[in-house]
Amino acid sequence: MGDQILEKDFNEIEETIEKLDSIIACKFVMNEEKYIEEIHIISNGKKSTKQISRDIQSILIARYDLDIDYKKISIAEIPDHGFKTIESRLEIEKISQENHGSLATINIGLSKNGLSMENTAEGVNTPKNVERIIAETTLKCVEDTCKDGTTFALEDVQAVQLSSRKVIIVIIMALLNGEAKPMSGSCIIRDNYTESIVKASLDAINRYISK
Repeated sequence: MGDQILEKDFNEIEETIEKLDSIIACKFVMNEEKYIEEIHIISNGKKSTKQISRDIQSILIARYDLDIDYKKISIAEIPDHGFKTIESRLEIEKISQENHGSLATINIGLSKNGLSMENTAEGVNTPKNVERIIAETTLKCVEDTCKDGTTFALEDVQAVQLSSRKVIIVIIMALLNGEAKPMSGSCIIRDNYTESIVKASLDAINRYISK
């Protein structure tokens, strides 16, 4: 064992580490021989830096046969309210999609402070249209929690490539008393594409509706 990645895909390893509890982002710094010089971590502060370091070392040894000195792991903490907004404000309870030939039915369930909200929508079953249905159904759920009559209009949903990551970007307009306020949200695409769209939609408006 060692800390040389060689043929291993370090982008994949970064994504694996980012799935660990309390880790928001991970970046490897490599030298020309493909040895790991540094591992930079952003944490939401829910775990101690010592425990995070141990978690990273464990998964690297067990899954990738990489033995990393803990001194190479640098961890920066950013308060949870700056990132994990979905967990503290709106929570995803369920997401489902049923395809019926040319039609797709989307069901989204959210909850906030013990209150559950659910909406279902149907539309033409094309990839781009399904993206819009997912985002719009999410927004409809959120409107049910807005006591001031705010409504949300979806402007666009796009999957973009940023460095080694694919990211969902959602642009939304919040409409209240004749005024329109533009908002944007994003989510790194990992295992569940549909869930990434829901999270990006919530990322755009969670801070607004939590006021």
